[in-house]
Amino acid sequence: PTAALAVAVLRLCLPGAPLASQDEGMAAAKLYGKHFANVDLSQDLQLQRLVADVAIASSRTDVLEKLVRSLRDNASRAVLVKSYASDRCLIGAQRMFETCWEKDTCLHNVMLGAYIAGRDMASAEKLLSHAS
Repeated sequence: PTAALAVAVLRLCLPGAPLASQDEGMAAAKLYGKHFANVDLSQDLQLQRLVADVAIASSRTDVLEKLVRSLRDNASRAVLVKSYASDRCLIGAQRMFETCWEKDTCLHNVMLGAYIAGRDMASAEKLLSHAS
């Protein structure tokens, strides 16, 4: 399926939408994992976050890995990590960062910024020591 189709169908499952369920996005995450795992959702950060949030909360690393793999490049992955950092959600940012198999300077800088903004200097120092 195309990205436009996947986004349209998954948007119907967002909280408050016609196909939304009571489980805070679980239906969209299941649908994504089953039918749209290879579709790049980088055009819709809200959907990326919904799928990632549910995957993180339910310990569905398989769905999280599919989401990361489907994003076309590290810049798209960095945007997702940064969205967690902007919301001061270090756990989400860290889980997304850890799931990225290819970590470039941009991704490291985003994660470093998240740790600094969250005043987690121990993790920032650990990241710096592993990066060099």
